[in-house]
Amino acid sequence: MNCSACVDAEHDPLVAEYRGDCEGCSARSLAYAPSFADSERLGRLTATYRSALRLTFADPLAGHQHVKRWAERIRSARQAPERGRQATNEVR
Repeated sequence: MNCSACVDAEHDPLVAEYRGDCEGCSARSLAYAPSFADSERLGRLTATYRSALRLTFADPLAGHQHVKRWAERIRSARQAPERGRQATNEVR
């Protein structure tokens, strides 16, 4: 976690706030990117996704691992029934 948007995303991975100068936000953003989805589907890093990693992270391999962790958290949050709101009766 690097910023307030990442702190919010830690509680709700589907939060749509990003900071341009934050690696955590960049990783979350790339987890939604079509180039990452293509790489997952194909089982290999595509040229487009590799390029995005190189442009975004000082260490592209570590960045890829960060993107994968966020992608898993996002998938889990999407599959959670009503994202936990039933249990807390939270009103939004």
